[in-house]
Amino acid sequence: MAQPGAMEAMMAIGTMDPTTFVTISRLEDNEGLAHFQTYVDIGALLQDQSVQQALGSATSANGAEMSAADMEMLVSGLAGSYLQIDQYVDAEMQAVNNTDITIQINLPPTTAGGKPGSISLTLGVSLSDAAGQSVEAPAEYTSFAEAISGIMGGMMGQMGG
Repeated sequence: MAQPGAMEAMMAIGTMDPTTFVTISRLEDNEGLAHFQTYVDIGALLQDQSVQQALGSATSANGAEMSAADMEMLVSGLAGSYLQIDQYVDAEMQAVNNTDITIQINLPPTTAGGKPGSISLTLGVSLSDAAGQSVEAPAEYTSFAEAISGIMGGMMGQMGG
């Protein structure tokens, strides 16, 4: 069953202008590989009214209410946070050779004992001679979505949500 406000929130997100928070660039080649970078400014993304509406709908659907003050604290606390994806492409082979994903999350003072903090995570994947290879997930793991949900839940608890 759909949550109240979910459809309106999704429609609003569909009208967003991603150029206000996403930059895609071709940088200088690196060791013969074309270097492409996608940069998502999380702080700018959270300033978008449709994203704020979607967050408000999601928190209320889970039994918590996000006040305007809570939203402002979240937006200002995560200012400067970003997701960056660097891809190195072998033009001759027409294949991605390696990808680096960096997530930098700046934490508001309420989550770090009154002092601002940050979490930085970088994942690098390099492919060579990958034909015929397979990758299996480990038997036990925490998905990225579950990890982020835990972080966001902790932040909401700190904000009184």
